[in-house]
Amino acid sequence: MVNLYKSNNDEEINVVPQDLLNMMNRMFRPTYWTRNDIRNLLKETWKLNPQNNGLTYIRYDLDFAGIFYQNNSVGRYFTIKKDFILNKRVEMLN
Repeated sequence: MVNLYKSNNDEEINVVPQDLLNMMNRMFRPTYWTRNDIRNLLKETWKLNPQNNGLTYIRYDLDFAGIFYQNNSVGRYFTIKKDFILNKRVEMLN
C-alpha cells in the first residue's frame, strides 16, 4: 500500500475489500485470505467504516508490469489515509 501512495502522490485512497484482495494476489504469492478476512481487518482491527451507500470512487488496479492504474468504480468503499498506513507500517516493523 505504501507503494500505491508513492506512485500516485495521494494522501488517501478509497478501496473495497475485493480491490485489496486483487492487489495482494498480484503482488504476492496467492494467500489464503478471503474478501471477508480483509473486510474484518478493515472494520474490526483497523476500526474503519465503509461508506453508507454505494458511491463512485477511483479504483486502483495493478497491471502485470507492477504499475498502478486508475479505473472508475462504484461501491461501499473504505477511505484509508496515507498517514494511517505509514503508522501501521511502523507498528509492524517494531
